[in-house]
Amino acid sequence: MAGRSVVLLLVVLASTPWAARGQTCPDGYSYNAGLCYRWTETLTSALDANNDCASDGATLALPRSQDEHDYLTGLISETVLIGITDYYHEGTWKYSDGTEIGAFNKFLPEADYPNTGRIDCVVMSKDDSYMWKPSSCSQEQYGYVCQKDAVMPPPPLVCPDGYSYNAGLCYRWTETLTSALDANNDCASDGATLALPRSQDEHDYLTGLISETVLIGITDVLEEGTWKYSDDTEIGAFSKFLSEVDHPNTATIDCVVMSKDDSYNWKPSSCSQEQYGYVCQKDGDMTKLPQLECPDGYTGVEGTKCYRVVSEPASAIAALAECQAEGADPVLPTSDLEHYYLKSLGLGTHWIGVTDSAPRSTEGNWVYLTTDLPALGSFNRWGSTANTDDLDCVAMDSAEAYQWAPTYCLDDLACVCQKAPPDQCPPLAAPENGAVSGSSLPEGVATFTCDEGYNLDGASTTTCQADLSWSDDNPTCNSEFCMCVCVSACVYVHMYECNVMVSVTE
Repeated sequence: MAGRSVVLLLVVLASTPWAARGQTCPDGYSYNAGLCYRWTETLTSALDANNDCASDGATLALPRSQDEHDYLTGLISETVLIGITDYYHEGTWKYSDGTEIGAFNKFLPEADYPNTGRIDCVVMSKDDSYMWKPSSCSQEQYGYVCQKDAVMPPPPLVCPDGYSYNAGLCYRWTETLTSALDANNDCASDGATLALPRSQDEHDYLTGLISETVLIGITDVLEEGTWKYSDDTEIGAFSKFLSEVDHPNTATIDCVVMSKDDSYNWKPSSCSQEQYGYVCQKDGDMTKLPQLECPDGYTGVEGTKCYRVVSEPASAIAALAECQAEGADPVLPTSDLEHYYLKSLGLGTHWIGVTDSAPRSTEGNWVYLTTDLPALGSFNRWGSTANTDDLDCVAMDSAEAYQWAPTYCLDDLACVCQKAPPDQCPPLAAPENGAVSGSSLPEGVATFTCDEGYNLDGASTTTCQADLSWSDDNPTCNSEFCMCVCVSACVYVHMYECNVMVSVTE
């Protein structure tokens, strides 16, 4: 047989680590609760500030909650521009991405700081206790803060293929125009429902996900004139319905859509019109999120606190005492992610640490049950249960999609105790085709291993440093065999041979 040499090009396939060293923001940005921020002290105009942020795929900062506002005040020390303007409609302040100012705002009193035709921008400054102050867009005397979403894709399998993830939920947008019946059937075949926006964050995520008119899971088909979510739960305190005067609900109008033309507010519509896309929604698999290192008996995932379930039913007073006895608080959910993590515990209806009872508070003024009894911030998940004088405690009601319900304090319900997680490095994601174990606490060591048939490429251990960063990048797990691109013959070679030219003789 005549010999001939065939040159093979050998390619080593390496996977990118999910979050090398736990970093989730680009260089120059700092991280907080899913967002990245970059403070620039250079004095500039609003136009140049906007252009600089846009060149980075960012916007001027858009503080939509007390937590985001507080983070900004801790980040800056000078007057800065933020992403709020009435440039497009004088007197109507909006975020620079076109969305409405919600229930949360920090504007100074208009009587003291009148808005005129030349005042189209907003600043925060230490002199005004970092409240929002209308200001000229042309004055070149402000720094600014750019904001963008953190690059934080969920670990594999939190959501099924085709779904995107946000704060405990998975979403799939389908642009195919269809009827409400077919849309519902498609979602149901996937173990999902049409999207059920129950909070401002969930609503905002949907508006960022879609670009066309979409059906959502709200209907009055079972009782004309009574809108409910399609899982038959009541519409709670959060609602985005357009004015009924302008958009009347008739007997033939049984569905609800969101569209850009209506600023993504909820608009009653016919269920039979086959002209809408739709969004399916299902719970994410919380077990796949990076786990926190919590005190004994407590669990949590990145972005939550640490929790311990107390399943023995008790009154709110007894539940509070049990948590305080071990140096914990009754659970105080302050984000949608925490809400859905608590739901995932499968506990059913349970107490949360919120009250309006004397002597801690006054009727109708809800506060968290912690040492300083802070008032509720912009986050809440109130359902449809009305508050009365004798309902002084609050439960997450499993019959109402775990929305918050004012409840008698002497009812016997389960409870959850909460502790702040100890200082630790960001949870590590296991490399694809591998695993990670060890401690995320300072000076703790995490060890990486690979599945059978895969070799580790990179350091096998990493140490949590004093500044709460990891000492080494995440390694990858590569196949022991290389995949080859062949000229006329193909072989597989061991990993240690991958960087050499191989000659195959037939």
